[in-house]
Amino acid sequence: MLMKNLLYYLVYGLWYALSLLPFWIHYLFSDFIYLILYKLLGYRVKVVRKNLTESFPEKSEKELRGIERKFYHRLCDYFVELVKTMTMSDRQIRKRMVFKGAELVNQCAEEGQSVALYLGHTFNWEWITSMPYSVSDKFHCGQLYHAIENPIFDKLLLRQRERWSAECIALVDIHS
Repeated sequence: MLMKNLLYYLVYGLWYALSLLPFWIHYLFSDFIYLILYKLLGYRVKVVRKNLTESFPEKSEKELRGIERKFYHRLCDYFVELVKTMTMSDRQIRKRMVFKGAELVNQCAEEGQSVALYLGHTFNWEWITSMPYSVSDKFHCGQLYHAIENPIFDKLLLRQRERWSAECIALVDIHS
């Protein structure tokens, strides 16, 4: 247990230090990760190409490669944004996450109604946890999540996901 705690705080400290870097450095690093992940290693390229081809049979090879490159750029941006999330200010997250239609949700709160929102799982889904800033404080915001197998990263991400007052609700694995 001591070793796990020590490792957690080591990872936390490194993550925290990296999160203090300005956004432009994070995105510069993202471009570097893109070159390694996509161009050099070809990380899961076969899977991505197969999925894109099956999802967009009407697209040309050139169009599919363009979508593929954009996907990998966004994936790498997601990685660095995930790190930056640890120390983003309220102002920074409010600038980057705008929830359109929040006034409808707030109207429901005024009328005493409950609301359940189902949001797409797209980049950057970690920032969805800032929704409490956009809706009435009459609502309790929460999101479902799958625990990560690595307990250190699971604890770290839970901490980040709940920092803007949204509660993480663990999904139960029905197969275990």
